[in-house]
Amino acid sequence: ELYREIVEPGRRAKFISLARNPVDRNVSAFFFNYVTEKDSREYLSLQEVRDSFLSEYPHEVPLMWFDREPKATLKIDVYSKNFPSERRYIELQNGPFKLLVLRTELSDHRKTKAIGQFLGVPSFEIQRRNTGKSKDYADLYDQFKRKVSLPDSYMDWMLQSEYAKHFCTAEEID
Repeated sequence: ELYREIVEPGRRAKFISLARNPVDRNVSAFFFNYVTEKDSREYLSLQEVRDSFLSEYPHEVPLMWFDREPKATLKIDVYSKNFPSERRYIELQNGPFKLLVLRTELSDHRKTKAIGQFLGVPSFEIQRRNTGKSKDYADLYDQFKRKVSLPDSYMDWMLQSEYAKHFCTAEEID
């Protein structure tokens, strides 16, 4: 409906998207879906959760998202301009469409300022909701992040991707 009402007729619109280290993004998304779709797994060991993460989760989602969404629908190629690693956000435009891409790791203060400026709403404020720390799986999620080691082949796939190299600094990738 949004595509039909906004994009096809070329009405002016602003879009906001986040970019995150793809490994962290996938682990977070896996846990969000892990609990909501797979409640019976709450009693699995960390090794079983790791195996499930590696075998069942669609890991390519963040790697392909910017090509499948803004590039395909808005004709905005986020990879066409260098991402300012020190600023951690960028505004892109194609005709009537504007896109703001922010790194999730930006402080809420800097996100608030960037989004407020982008939208022309000086009073805009970020309100945190739906965080992993507030979920029923928070302890398991924390253990997974601290204790589970992922295969080098997986880490190389994620961190040597065009996505990671574009949005993450070399230090972050290391």
